[in-house]
Amino acid sequence: MMPLSWVALVSRPVRIQDKHTTFLLDALPTMTINAQTTCRVTASILPSLTGDELIRDHCVIVVDLLRASSTITAALAAHAREVIPTQTPEAALALKATKSHDPCLLGGERGGILIPGFDLGNSPREYTIANAGGKSLIFTTTNGTAALHHAAQLGAARILIGCLNNLHSVTTAAAASNLPVHVLCAGTHGAPSFDDMLCAGAFLEALESHSCRTAEAGFDQTLACIAAWRHARMSGIHASLMRSTGTALANLGFRTDVADCAAIDSLSGIVGEYHPTRGVITRIV
Repeated sequence: MMPLSWVALVSRPVRIQDKHTTFLLDALPTMTINAQTTCRVTASILPSLTGDELIRDHCVIVVDLLRASSTITAALAAHAREVIPTQTPEAALALKATKSHDPCLLGGERGGILIPGFDLGNSPREYTIANAGGKSLIFTTTNGTAALHHAAQLGAARILIGCLNNLHSVTTAAAASNLPVHVLCAGTHGAPSFDDMLCAGAFLEALESHSCRTAEAGFDQTLACIAAWRHARMSGIHASLMRSTGTALANLGFRTDVADCAAIDSLSGIVGEYHPTRGVITRIV
C-alpha cells in the first residue's frame, strides 16, 4: 500500500504530487457543513488505498477523467446500448468472439493508444452516433475499467460513472440514492493522478449542495481532492490538466480530448451505472 507521505494536510501549504508534477496549495479552510446532512461523502485517490468499509454498501462514483469515465459517458450519450468493461484486451477479444450475432464494438486503449484489432480507442470524440449508436461496446482501459471492477469486488451498492462532463447529473443521482457516497479515483499505473483528484473534489463540493457531509477528520485523501479542485478552479481546469496527465495525452495527439474532458456539464443528463451482476454499464438518466 502506497504511503500518504506525498500529501501533507496540516496548517501549512498542501503539497500534492503525481507522476507528472507537484502542486503547492494554500492550507485548506474549514469546510462549511450543512446541519441538515443526509449522507456522508468520502473520496480516495487510488483503489489500492481504499478500504472495503468505504465501498461496501456505498454509492460509488468512479472517476477516470482522462479518459475512461469521459469516454464511457460520451458513448452512452451517442446511444450505445451498453458498455461492457473488461480488465484486459484478451478478455475483451474473447467476449467479442461470443457475440458474433450481436452488433458489438471493441473500444479502449493501452498506453493511451488504440489496441491492435480494436475498432475504437479511448477518445470521447470517436464515440459518435454513427459509430456507437445502438451497439454494445466492449471496453478496456489501463486504469478506469480496473477501478470499476475494484468497486464491484468490494461490494458497492451502486456504481456510477463520473466525469466533469456529467458532474451535476451524477451528483444528483448519487445524492438521490440515500446511501453514503464514495468517490473513487482510478489513478495512473498505481500512482495518484491529479486530474482524477480535481474531478473527485468537484463531486465532493457539488454533493455538499445536496446536504451531503464531506468527512474531514481522518480522511486526508478526501481533503486532498477538495484542495486539488480548488486549485484547478483558481488556475483553470484545462491549464491544470495540461500540467498533469493532459501533457502526455497531448504528446500522443489527443490535445483536443483534454479540452473536451475539462468541460463541465457538456453531457448533462447522461448518467451511466455499472451493474456488476450483468457485467454492463447502461444509461440510467
